[in-house]
Amino acid sequence: MYTNATLSIFTIDKFINMILREFCGYIGISDDFEIKEDDSEALSIKFLESLSLEAFDKLVDFQIYEKKKYSSLFDIFQNLLEKNEDIETVNIDASLITLQKQTILDEAYKIKEFILNSPQASDAAKNAVDFNSFEELLAKGKTWLSKDSAAEFRTFKKCSNELLESFFTKVKSELKIYYKIRAGYSISRLFELFKLFKEYKLKYNISKNYLHFSDISNLTYELLSKKIDKEFLYFRLDSKFSHILIDEFQDTSLLQYKILQPLIEEILSAGGFKSFFYVGDTKQSIYRFRGGKRELFDYVLKSNPQVEVEILNTNYRSCENIVNFVNNSFNKLSSYEYYDQMSVHKSGFIEVLEDSALLEEEKYVNIAKKYLL
Repeated sequence: MYTNATLSIFTIDKFINMILREFCGYIGISDDFEIKEDDSEALSIKFLESLSLEAFDKLVDFQIYEKKKYSSLFDIFQNLLEKNEDIETVNIDASLITLQKQTILDEAYKIKEFILNSPQASDAAKNAVDFNSFEELLAKGKTWLSKDSAAEFRTFKKCSNELLESFFTKVKSELKIYYKIRAGYSISRLFELFKLFKEYKLKYNISKNYLHFSDISNLTYELLSKKIDKEFLYFRLDSKFSHILIDEFQDTSLLQYKILQPLIEEILSAGGFKSFFYVGDTKQSIYRFRGGKRELFDYVLKSNPQVEVEILNTNYRSCENIVNFVNNSFNKLSSYEYYDQMSVHKSGFIEVLEDSALLEEEKYVNIAKKYLL
């Protein structure tokens, strides 16, 4: 990135870190915070200790309901924090789930009665409807409830008619409602607990005067969206930067882009006086675990008509055989927009050095001379 008179080079993380340190007072953080990894074990224990009795009971109830260990939930909390995920929770009464289970079971009993009373029903068909509870229905029905119709299930085919199909369609319909209610309830409870974790983690970090990399992006985004007039902030930044170049753009996360977007749009609106350039290769996206979104590469192009595309399709690194192999592999992917690469080097080399000891400087020089001649 260029400033008025100097060239400044940052990673995106470093650039966002710079924004946070400059305006951290608005969010109650000291500007001398350290950046380091979380001590997950200590954080996990401290979070449990911070919960009220009511919140602790909710956590335990949710673990039992979802059959998940606390360590698994803690990992989910950290992953949600990493991706800055958040939703508005909806309070769903758990009794609705119980009522919906009974509705499904009542409808499923009609299928059971029909099969048991059908002269054409085989022993296998009767065994498939041998259930007396919702849980047994799901266990027995995992083979036939996955079908689009009762007739598709081989053991029901001989006794299938319009009445059985109507029962089957009704059960499937009620099951969809059940899973929607159950998913809504689970997500609501999960994010209710996650918000407690998110609030505690910020207090914990402030008390220890350190932040994780994901905390920096999250807090900067919160700073811009809730704590400060972002027009003021971007006016301050815009006065410093006239040209922005972002490399490896395929690994930019959605959160990082949201932070950079106003600055990018301001630079693009300035016309020829300022410029924005980004480069990357979507097939080399390796940071999805940190929220990297290769789809942003095309999104930025389509949402900004000022951006022009230049295909960089000359490979200066690999030999012709390797480049041709990559071309052939990616051209087979119909859903992938790929441009053939052209190789500069007709041949190349690979050498495996078996010496486990560190090579002396002289050996490095000799190896380099060998291939440069």
